[in-house]
Amino acid sequence: MTQTLPSAHSHVVVVVAAFVAFALLLSILLLFPRVLNAIGLMIERRRPLRPEERARLALAAHYATANKMNDVDLAGLPSFRRQSIWNYLAREWGIRGVRARKRALARRTLDWLRDEGRRADPKLAAPEGTDARAWKRALLASDCARLVFLARLCHFSGYLDDADAWHYIRSAARHLAPEFDSWNDYGEALLEAPDSGPAGAVTALLGNADSPWRLHAWKTAVAP
Repeated sequence: MTQTLPSAHSHVVVVVAAFVAFALLLSILLLFPRVLNAIGLMIERRRPLRPEERARLALAAHYATANKMNDVDLAGLPSFRRQSIWNYLAREWGIRGVRARKRALARRTLDWLRDEGRRADPKLAAPEGTDARAWKRALLASDCARLVFLARLCHFSGYLDDADAWHYIRSAARHLAPEFDSWNDYGEALLEAPDSGPAGAVTALLGNADSPWRLHAWKTAVAP
């Protein structure tokens, strides 16, 4: 009984077919999260933001940059990150429990940032030899940036509806409008505040010509 050995050409065909199959599988694996996320966004019916709304979100652009949040919509994050944000809010802000409790705690925390924040903490009084007014402005900038960032995260997490999230974001803008007159002024204040977030992102926003702090006018961001 004779056997016919496969030709070199057959080996090449098999190798090429295996490579194509592997490449196709890899493409599917890489694209699947994006496709799944796109479907999730369609289900959530997220609304694209207007330029003036994006300008307001830029008040927390240093947090957005550090956390890979976009300004296409209010949530700014893909749906598959929801669990990690729930965990973050529970760990860092104490927003935990059943859904109704988390919604109440989210509002309480946002109210505190809006009305008091770290600027009202006597433990964070201006250090000796520091300009008291400049220190207070720095804490205000930090509180307002956190207010915008946290409002976005709570909205993404399902703890705030769209209207409530924008209420807090506009509150931050109202606090900042009489105190700062430019992105540079605001950014420098953030850099002076203790533990005010990713300083490297603030510096990048101040220096990058394509950053949201250069694309949007300050007056638009803090407009009523």
